[in-house]
Amino acid sequence: MRHLLLVLLLALHFSGQSQMQTWLGVSCSFKPIKKTEISIGLQQRYFDFTAYNKSLLSAELAVKVIKGIKPFIGFRMGLSPNSNSDLNQKKWGFSQRYIAGLDFSFVDWFDEKSRLNIGYTIQNQWNAESFKRNSSVLRNKLGIKYDIKNFPLSPFVNAEHYYNWKRDITYTIDEVLITGGTTAFRYFIGFDIELPKAQIIQISLGKKNLFLNNNDYWIGSIKYKLQIN
Repeated sequence: MRHLLLVLLLALHFSGQSQMQTWLGVSCSFKPIKKTEISIGLQQRYFDFTAYNKSLLSAELAVKVIKGIKPFIGFRMGLSPNSNSDLNQKKWGFSQRYIAGLDFSFVDWFDEKSRLNIGYTIQNQWNAESFKRNSSVLRNKLGIKYDIKNFPLSPFVNAEHYYNWKRDITYTIDEVLITGGTTAFRYFIGFDIELPKAQIIQISLGKKNLFLNNNDYWIGSIKYKLQIN
């Protein structure tokens, strides 16, 4: 699987897109009680293919309150090389993210057994990281996925918008002006490979367009998922 991802990213590289990241992840989800799901995940991110970027550990709790709507909360902790080690004499830097949001599955309102899923997710995240200003970001994602009958692949596509509530800070003589604005758009296309015993391998290719600079980059992602019933 990783070789397939390598071929895709190399194709992008030689077509002139030099900035890219590789994401490798695993996750496990289970339902301790009815209509409640807990997910735990670990992800490694690399610049290009092998240059280490960061490690992320995440946990999320979702509850299905009514058909097609699930509120959720979550936490993510990050570990990465400290680019400011000359200031605090520490090799590693840490980050924290708290999230809260709603997940909508529109087709479920009419047919919970449909193979087509049209989903919309809205969430707000609060980020804290050493030597960076704390931020609050609103994310809106729209996605479509289809489970092909009698076939192990489920293709999907999604698009996401990032809005930072404190993107622009202007200092004047009399006051500090804080305004929000768009910071990024992110797109993914890929597919799930359904394996026996509620296992899934997800392969996807994405791109993140950053709004205020030219550091756009491609993303190649492979993720293993296990659902414990």
